[in-house]
Amino acid sequence: GFTFFHGFLGDMMDDYWTHLRGGINWMRLNKKTITPKGHATEVFSRWAIEYMKKQAKDKTKPFFLYLAYNAPHFPIQPPEDWLRKVQKREPQLDLKRATNVAFVEHMDHEIGKVLDAVVELGIARDTLITFSSDNGGSIPHAATNDPWRGGKQ
Repeated sequence: GFTFFHGFLGDMMDDYWTHLRGGINWMRLNKKTITPKGHATEVFSRWAIEYMKKQAKDKTKPFFLYLAYNAPHFPIQPPEDWLRKVQKREPQLDLKRATNVAFVEHMDHEIGKVLDAVVELGIARDTLITFSSDNGGSIPHAATNDPWRGGKQ
């Protein structure tokens, strides 16, 4: 089991800004219901970095961090500035594809912030990082799964 929990008690959110699922707030700090502000991907990154900063103070004590983003699961909701950036860079994309690209790029950026923190905290040499994804892209949201056939329905 875990001795500390800061996150979402569920599989997916109905909205990345309100953090609700079925009208219920499943965000928790241990057993306490909390109402964080901001896009869920950014919130989770911030919490992960805060946790690492606290744990890294004692370099003799190892720690485990499990960071599970809800992104890029439905609903596909990148921050507006990320969508505008993708649309400016790739104007040929239709809105559905641009939205999906922005959502994944935003998550990638947030993962980069967490990885940067590992280096900045001086713990990279003694840190093992595993990245995994649970499925392919959603065809209805203009994702591509090349070179594989099909996708998540």
